[in-house]
Amino acid sequence: STGEPLLKEEIACRPGGWAEKRVSLPRERVRLWSTTDPFLHKVNVTMGEDCWSDTVGLRQISTRGKDILLDDEPIFLRGAAAWTEDPERGIFNLGPEMSRRTIEILKDLGMNFIRAGHRPNSKAFIRACDAAGILVWMEVPAYWIPDMMRPTQRRNAIKTLEENLRAHRNAASVIIWSVGNECLHHSVDDERSNLAYFIEAADWLREHDPSRLVTYTG
Repeated sequence: STGEPLLKEEIACRPGGWAEKRVSLPRERVRLWSTTDPFLHKVNVTMGEDCWSDTVGLRQISTRGKDILLDDEPIFLRGAAAWTEDPERGIFNLGPEMSRRTIEILKDLGMNFIRAGHRPNSKAFIRACDAAGILVWMEVPAYWIPDMMRPTQRRNAIKTLEENLRAHRNAASVIIWSVGNECLHHSVDDERSNLAYFIEAADWLREHDPSRLVTYTG
């Protein structure tokens, strides 16, 4: 927040290879992201003459009993469910302009949260939520009668979770992954049961992204 770099690190990587480095920052030096102060830190990665820049908000989401905590403080989610069709472009994913207008409506209504179902959302919309301090519940298209007992359906849903995580891993606004919505056939004795998928999807998310909450709407 002072304009000076919080951290500057170097990492070695062979041509054609990959490398990973974990770093820690003293919490007292970090301006945390919140719904009332959605501060975004700038990240620069330089390799030779190439430079990649992005922004990221730093926050922690957790639970205590029935409370959801943002940076260890209880937060009440005030929001709406939104199916993010873009009427101007005629597609499901919102572009920058419709993202801005949607968030303006949420802010005017005093909201800090959006359930963005039942499909993945655009980077433009998630970036707008990052910048505005809107918390996001993100879903995969597994709803009503998804037939997740079919291997192809289950693989497609897990692949969508993977793509969501890859696209929005660094998005401070995304706090909840949902593995499905209002599906029939929950019984383990039902030959069309979706239960095995729910367990597999939730386990996969908790393994690959323990920093966020996992849920199902039913």
